[in-house]
Amino acid sequence: MADDSKDKAGATGTGRTKSGNQAPRNTSRKISDGSGRGRPRVEARISVEELRAAYHKQLSLGSDTDTDKQTLFDPMEKCRSVLGVARGETGVLWDDRMAEPHCLWDDDYPECPARYTSVINRCQELGLLNRCTRVSPRVATTQEITKLHSERLHQLITSTAGVTDADWLEDISAGYNSIYIHPKTSEMAELAAGGTVAMVEAVVTGTVHNGMAIVRPPGHHAMHDTLCGYCYYNNVAIAARHALDNLGVNRILIVDWDVHHGQGTQQMFYGDDRVMYLSAHRYQHGAYWPELRESDFDHVGEGAGLGYNCNVALNATGLGNLEYLSIWTQLLLPLAYQFCPDLVLVSAGYDSAVGCPEGLMRITPAFYGHMTSMLMPLAGGKLVVALEGGYCLDSLAEGAALTLRTLMGDPCPILVDPLHGEPHPSLSESVLNTITVLRGKWRSLQYQGTYTDAAAAAASTVVDNDTPAAAAAAAAAAPIATTPDTHAVAADGPAVAADAPAVAADAP
Repeated sequence: MADDSKDKAGATGTGRTKSGNQAPRNTSRKISDGSGRGRPRVEARISVEELRAAYHKQLSLGSDTDTDKQTLFDPMEKCRSVLGVARGETGVLWDDRMAEPHCLWDDDYPECPARYTSVINRCQELGLLNRCTRVSPRVATTQEITKLHSERLHQLITSTAGVTDADWLEDISAGYNSIYIHPKTSEMAELAAGGTVAMVEAVVTGTVHNGMAIVRPPGHHAMHDTLCGYCYYNNVAIAARHALDNLGVNRILIVDWDVHHGQGTQQMFYGDDRVMYLSAHRYQHGAYWPELRESDFDHVGEGAGLGYNCNVALNATGLGNLEYLSIWTQLLLPLAYQFCPDLVLVSAGYDSAVGCPEGLMRITPAFYGHMTSMLMPLAGGKLVVALEGGYCLDSLAEGAALTLRTLMGDPCPILVDPLHGEPHPSLSESVLNTITVLRGKWRSLQYQGTYTDAAAAAASTVVDNDTPAAAAAAAAAAPIATTPDTHAVAADGPAVAADAPAVAADAP
């Protein structure tokens, strides 16, 4: 009876028999075979390699009957086909010539060569560059540039190549907002744009899994016919257009986490439903540079691109990890997964990082790795990060290096600042404003909460025809005033701008 009790107790430790007697404890550490007896099961097994060898031997003998195939097929054949797809190398692109341009008449100009060298030096200190596949840069062609920029702008920039007259260069630069022109500006602007294109080509064609283009000068403020904000050619926009036209890419998500709105990138794809542009930027109700009305949340695209432009206009300083995590989880990721891009491009400015005098935000360098990690599952991993702004050299270098390390598959760095608590009160308004004007277009935003009739009316122009419920709700909403610069504020809802003028063609 004792033996029978021991068997029924099994390998689960102390138990009782049907008679109520205490069963002895099984002290074995071996995993049970499922029979309840706690003894390992030993069976003769054929390995996958042996099975594969037998299968190919049978084929070589010319036997291809159904019975033979059913008996000797390789059950791991489909699994083996993806062994080489596990993860490719991360690409990185840099060229030390990009450190040459500097302002000839102002030694303290914020956009300086140290921005580039600090990033490269930190990546070398961490041993990151040697672990990546280096992608060779190239200059952008005239055709690639003039698909998005005017001939006049291109000719203006090329006409300055090699000019050493500092007074003349300063006079030309003074005609634009936050621009200096150096004798090497033309060459380096073409190299930055072409380098970003080269990295996109490497990722899309599978040469590398993902990549980072450490380029200078930046580009996201450059517009069709205007130099602006340290930018000459729009690197990310040129690369996106190249991917659409030449690489078989159909949908591109551009994420712009620079603290300044990338009005140039917005302008170039404002009517294009192949590109979703999402920017989270400091706005301060229009008082923060570039001080454009079209940087506000209610500029959502036009024509075919209606609903594909997403501005998260931030109206407070001191926002950090918790606020940007809220933007990613509540807005960016739901939109991104519904849009389902073939390629993700990041305009990676690090002027929202702690310590940057231009942004006055508080993102820690480590959190850029987390923001990158959350984007990596999209587009089958096809992700390209291109350097934009960042003017605190320490946080710029650390943030960029940790972004690259995350792209390489290393674990995200530990966050020192806690992510519990509540975001800044203004953040909720900013996110809900953007959700309100886009939720009629995107089903992924229709589960985020309810809004007042006034808020729904502001969103009635961005309704997906394939969403009858959203269309009916918007149609039933009460209209609001259309007086310029007037906001309707609901007691239980966000402030919603009443007007939504078109994007300026060449805003400064």
